[in-house]
Amino acid sequence: MLGYIRPFRDELLVKEDIFYKGVYCGLCHILGKKICRESRLLLSYDVVFLAFCRYMLEEKTPSFVKKRCPVPPFRKKLTAEKDEILEYCASVCSLLAWYKLDDDVRDSRGFRKLFFRILRFFGRRMKRKAGLDDLSSIIRDCLSEMSELEKKESVSADELAETSGRMTAAVFAYGYEGERKRIAEQIGFHIGKWVYFADAADDLKNDIEKNYFNPFSDGFSIESCRAAMHIELQGADLALELISGPVTEITRICSNVIKLGLPAKTEEILNRGS
Repeated sequence: MLGYIRPFRDELLVKEDIFYKGVYCGLCHILGKKICRESRLLLSYDVVFLAFCRYMLEEKTPSFVKKRCPVPPFRKKLTAEKDEILEYCASVCSLLAWYKLDDDVRDSRGFRKLFFRILRFFGRRMKRKAGLDDLSSIIRDCLSEMSELEKKESVSADELAETSGRMTAAVFAYGYEGERKRIAEQIGFHIGKWVYFADAADDLKNDIEKNYFNPFSDGFSIESCRAAMHIELQGADLALELISGPVTEITRICSNVIKLGLPAKTEEILNRGS
């Protein structure tokens, strides 16, 4: 998960924007206390969306208090208090960050490879403190499968996106059973596929220049990629609508991300690559 999943802020109500920032700040505080201070730098909007989806699935609402923020340190901000959902998301953030470093080590060369190796060495503490060993194994296995697929002479972007989707489905549905698990898996699966397409399209020019693997290297159609990404957003939106319950700030923020934020990000990425 790479920071692509964010709301379209211009369409959020003021109170929704404050709510969103409060959850972000809450995750930042928990990362600093649960993992390490440096881990705060790794917090991404993707994990914030995960938190909102789990609040929506569990029909819960975070509590807020005013806390001082390291930036700026003299002003208190509305911040979500620690709960099971935010603690889980903080652990997921650390796991994904560590595996991203591990992936960067494999994909890089020369000085960059050495740099990422050093970061990975110091990042082992994050992985250890995150826990969730069973989920960590699923993430590792999916990333290994993707790495093997990339070595094949012919592999489609959809094959790789499927594996990415399964990994994200496991992250979204971890600890759930029954209908809640099925809905969470569907949201995570479609979001994971969208993220893979988005990242591959976003990195295409750089990967071609540096002769790195990219599933779109042999032929890239903006319209085909746009269609594939919109199909995944439609799937995520349909799954989100299966969650029953009243309309709240949480449901409106999740809907904003799927219906407005990610379509806008899709166009931003594709226009950048055209």
